[in-house]
Formats: sequence, C-alpha cells, structure tokens
Amino acid sequence: MKPRLVPAFLSDAVIILAALIGLYFSSLYSFLLFHSLVEMISVVISGTIFVLAWNSRKIVDHPFFVVLGVSYLFVGFLDLLHTLAYAGMGVFPQAGANLPTQLWIAARFLNSLSLFIAIGFIKRKVHYPSVYLAYTIAVAAFLITLFLCNLFPDCYLEGSGLTPFKKIGEYIISAIFVLTVPLLLKRRKMFDPGVLRLLLWALILTALSEFAFTFYLGVYDLSNMIGHYFKVIAYYLIYKALIETGFVRPYNLLFRDLKHSEEELRRVNEQLDARVQQRTAQLIDANRALQAEILERKRVETGLAEAERNYSRLLENSLTGIYINLEGRIVFANQRFAEIYGYSKEEIGGIENLKLVHPEDRELIEERRLRRLRGEELPSEYDSRGLTRDGRTIWVSRRNTLIDYRGKPAILGNIVETTQRKQMEESLQESRKELRLLSAQLLTAQENERKWIAQELHDSIGQTLAAVKFSLERKISQMDIQKAPSGMLLENVLSLIQNGIDETRTIMMNLRPSILDDLGILATINWFCREFQRIYSHLQIHRDIRVEEKDIPHHLKIVIYRILQEGMNNVSKHSRGTEVFLSLEKTR
Repeated sequence: MKPRLVPAFLSDAVIILAALIGLYFSSLYSFLLFHSLVEMISVVISGTIFVLAWNSRKIVDHPFFVVLGVSYLFVGFLDLLHTLAYAGMGVFPQAGANLPTQLWIAARFLNSLSLFIAIGFIKRKVHYPSVYLAYTIAVAAFLITLFLCNLFPDCYLEGSGLTPFKKIGEYIISAIFVLTVPLLLKRRKMFDPGVLRLLLWALILTALSEFAFTFYLGVYDLSNMIGHYFKVIAYYLIYKALIETGFVRPYNLLFRDLKHSEEELRRVNEQLDARVQQRTAQLIDANRALQAEILERKRVETGLAEAERNYSRLLENSLTGIYINLEGRIVFANQRFAEIYGYSKEEIGGIENLKLVHPEDRELIEERRLRRLRGEELPSEYDSRGLTRDGRTIWVSRRNTLIDYRGKPAILGNIVETTQRKQMEESLQESRKELRLLSAQLLTAQENERKWIAQELHDSIGQTLAAVKFSLERKISQMDIQKAPSGMLLENVLSLIQNGIDETRTIMMNLRPSILDDLGILATINWFCREFQRIYSHLQIHRDIRVEEKDIPHHLKIVIYRILQEGMNNVSKHSRGTEVFLSLEKTR
C-alpha cells in the first residue's frame, strides 16, 4: 500500500501547485478573475459535497456526513452570494466592499461551526430533515438581518479598511478551527487514517486562511490573495477527504462505521458465545438443582402425606374428643367426640355448639368462647355439663385454645367425658360429709366423756383427797411430832396425798379444764400459759391475742385449746428453745 501512496501524494502536490500557478497568473491579468475562480472552485466543491451526501443518505446515515453535507450546501450558497457581490462584479453595484465581506464572514462562521458540530456530534443520531430545516432558518435569518433590516455589523469601511468586528470575527473563526483539531483527534478512531490526515490539514489551512484575512486593507491586497490560496488548498483537501474518497474508496469513509460495527459485532459475538456458554452451564446447574429440589419436594410431599394420614389416624383413634368450633358451629369432630354426645360423625358436623351444652351452662360456654376470640386470658381447662342426643346430662372436661382455621379465628377443643368421675366425686363428698359428721360426733362424745371424767375427778376423788389432807393436817397439828413415833409417818402420808391432789389436777387439766366452760377460751389460754410456764420455768411465752371471746364459735373453743395443748407439749418435749410466740387473730 505504501508504494502506491507516495505517487498519489506527488500527483496531488502537482495538481495543487499547477492550480496555484494558474490562479497566480490569472491574478496578474485580473484580480477579479482570480477571486471569481477561487470562489467558484469553493462553490463547486461545496455543491458536490452536498450532492454526494444527499444521494447516499439511504446508504450512509452517519451524523458527520449528514451535518457536513447539508452545511456545505448553505456555505456554498453564501460563497456564491459573496462572489456575486464582490467589487467589480456589478451584481450589487451600490454595496461596495462591505457587503461581500459581510457575506464572507457569515459563510466562514457557518463553515467553522458546522465542522465543529459535525465532529462533536459524530456519536449522536441526527436526521436530514431536522438538519436541513435548522440551516435554512439560520441562513434565512442572516439574509433578512443583512438585506432587509440592515442590522448586521459592518465588516469593511472605505478608507479605513477592515472593521474591528471583521478582525475579531476572523480570530474567533480561526480559534474554532483550531479547537476542532483536538476534537477531531479525540474522535480519530471513527475515521480512516488517510481521511483523518486530510481533515487535519484542511482545518489547519482554513485557520491560516482566516488569519490572513485579518490584515488586508483593500480587497485586492496580497494578504487577501494568500488567504484565498489557503482556502483553495483546504477545499481541495476536503475534496480529497470526502469527494474522491467517497467515490474511489467509499469503504474508507462511507462504511467506516460498518468496519467498526463489524469489529464490535465480532467482539460482541465472542462475548455472547462466552455468556451463552456460561449461561448454559448455569442453566445446567440450575436444572440439576431444580431436579434435586423436585425430588426433595416429592419426598417431602410424600412424607407430609404420610404424616397427614398418621395424624388423621391419631385423631380418629384418640381416646379424647377433638373438635373445631367456628362461628358457633362444629366444623370438625373426630369419632370419639361424636360418640360422647351420641351422634354419628356425619350427623355432628355443622351442628350448633350450644346444642351440645346443658341449658344452665350455655351462657358460660358462649361467654368464654367470645372472650377467647377477643384474645382475653382465660383458663384453658374447665368442666361443664353437656347434653347427649337423647337428652341425657353428662359432665365433660374441656381444654380449649384459639387457632386460625381457614383464615378465620376458631376454637380448637379437646374434651373428656367425666360423668363417672363426677358421680364418684359427689359420692366421695357425701362420704366426707358423713365422716366429718361422725368425727364431730366422736369428738363431741370424747370431749363429753373427758368433761365427765374431769368433773368426777374434781367432785369425788379430788374432794376426797382434799378432805383426807385437811384431816391429817389437823391431826398432825394436835400431835407432838418430835415425841410421837407416828408423826414422821403421817407427814410422809400427807406428802403423798398432796402429790395425788397435784396429779389429779394435772389429769383434770389434760382432760378438760373447767375454766374453759366457766370463763371461755381466752381465759383458758391465759391460765394454761401461766401453769405451763410455772412448770417449765425456762420457757418465756409471748402472747398476741387479737380476737374477742364472742367472735369465737363455741365448737371451735375446744379445738383451739387442743391445738394449744398439743403444741405446748411438743415444745416441752422436743424443742430446745427458750421462747414461745403465741398468736390468735380473726382472718375473716
């Protein structure tokens, strides 16, 4: 390829050199001819660019080609007006040199901005109608401002030359071309290397051309001529980059994106193949995992089905009745529940729950059901009466809990028939009553017997011993004990009689103290404590009596005394303590 590029470069140099020489000789003959040839070359190249872009719009919808193609149509149009308005052409005889300079500066602004926009928006999607309409509005607005409103700033004044607006405008245009260069380099991957070099040189020469147009004082000055030389060379490079390349090697320009697209497509296909393989492997793994999950789910479902069958058998064979009460009706019941109430399993399904409850207990059962549904704390177990199918009253023990049944709150119940147990409990209660009655009668008889024995001891034996004691004491007082041999013997007998009297009193106190019947339990307690402390002097008794005699029932007085008696005896026999605390009070 390189041996072919060198001759092509030389041929291009020869063509440019020949054109420049020809233009130079034409300038010697007539500068107007020179200017007209230069501008017409620019107009022809501009029109050719538009024709190529327009005719290939269905093949190449590239943003750079669209913007540049449409822009050169309007740039060429303004260059044509500039050529016709040039001094000496006679088309606008009254305009002078200002009008062509104004048209020139407008065309250059349009050209520089178009190249900058075309390269800057190369990655964005644009359409011919929108671009064409935008350029039409912009050029029309400029022409109206220039010809009708006369508002466009002057660019050339006779006698003083170029205006500051013209010079500053050229500097701005040159700056735009210079700024387009790094932008083009940033997008260099979007262009063929040969096309890129041609566009870079075209931008540089155009910037130099605009810079040269800032020095001339007259339209026929040398700087004006040099600027036109640079313009011809720049347009030729544009021609080489777009026109010749578009016809001779169209794939370098028109289908540059296709090459990138093909490479991108190849890269995407490779990535896609890798992703497909990766995804396929993932799908295979997922499929295996899914199969394993399906097998596991089937195993779990089989286990659940077996567990459900076992649970159903457990419910049906349960010795207790199990039911679900939903909105006051039995929606589920096992066989035992139906048997307790004398129904078949089919008959009891859907029956009203209160129909199975004794009338006297229905209010209680319904109140507890409603409170349990409201979430209140209630005893989970309680007994109630029920009604069988034949109207027989039975006792059942209930155990209820709140559950969610098919999205609604319900009562899960467990019942056991306790009729026989209740009958046995009632019989036991009667037996206990009879036993308590017999015990009370026995205790009463025992206390009466003790009372009689104590009375007999006091009235007969006690009085007899006391009389004997008094007689002996009188007899001894009449005798001279020192001289009578029987004096000492009588004193011993008297001591024995006194011991008998004390022992009789102790027996009477243990059997039933007479003070209990004469003065009451409170006086008896005080007397007993004094006597007990007299016998067991090492014990200190503390009493706290907070009850009155009238508050103590008569039948409890002997019971209290026996408790006190038994407790004190245990203290004296088994305790090593030195203090006893006695408390008696009424609790209710």
